[in-house]
Amino acid sequence: MSRLTPIAVLFAVLMTACGGGSALEDYYELMAEIGRDQDARSAEIVAPGTTPARTQIAEIVDLRRQALEELRRIEPPDEVAGLHGEFVGSLEEVVTLAETFLADTEDLDARAFAEALANSTEIDEAQRRFTAFCRTLEIEADALDVGPVDLSC
Repeated sequence: MSRLTPIAVLFAVLMTACGGGSALEDYYELMAEIGRDQDARSAEIVAPGTTPARTQIAEIVDLRRQALEELRRIEPPDEVAGLHGEFVGSLEEVVTLAETFLADTEDLDARAFAEALANSTEIDEAQRRFTAFCRTLEIEADALDVGPVDLSC
């Protein structure tokens, strides 16, 4: 399975700068790769449709933090710079809220943690905003004639 590393991100950015394709195409391909990697790695941690345990959520938060760092290193083309900034900011909000939730629930047993998770709404709302920015980036790719792009929103 492909794992995006800082070196891969740097390589992709350098390829963009050296004319590997259009800056927009290269940007969207890199964004799609980050999304695919996050999806695959998340599925390894917790099966889709199941309620994750605290340790699994902590692993997912670590993954999202890694993605956030990768996304911050990307210098997006001017056409999508604003959207990229909002996208990154929305992921940062998700990560921050999840880290706060984990800290606030650190002393709970598994049952109480599952109940707190079921009753939490802030992270869900932040995740919806993140997904909305992700979908907006996908729609923008089509509007900019990059073609349909799947960012694994």
